[in-house]
Amino acid sequence: MEDNRPRYKVECPSCGKVMYVCKSIGQEMGMFDFGGGKCINCNLRLNFTFNPNKEEMVAMEWEKWREKKEKLYSKIQNLKGEIAHGRD
Repeated sequence: MEDNRPRYKVECPSCGKVMYVCKSIGQEMGMFDFGGGKCINCNLRLNFTFNPNKEEMVAMEWEKWREKKEKLYSKIQNLKGEIAHGRD
């Protein structure tokens, strides 16, 4: 069976290797930052985030992506607490 899914060009942020990746199942379902893999050149662990407005995929170092998500989650939790306690 031939795989005819679209491929998206990404560049490893560490070594610059150009790769072509498909959307993950999660990305197909709308979780656009739900892709991951490793660079085929330097073996760096990567997150692949799909931008549906530009129809492009962006690669980011996994640890940097995880730290970014943790900061965002923390901000959301703080806002929830402020709302629950009636603060602006």
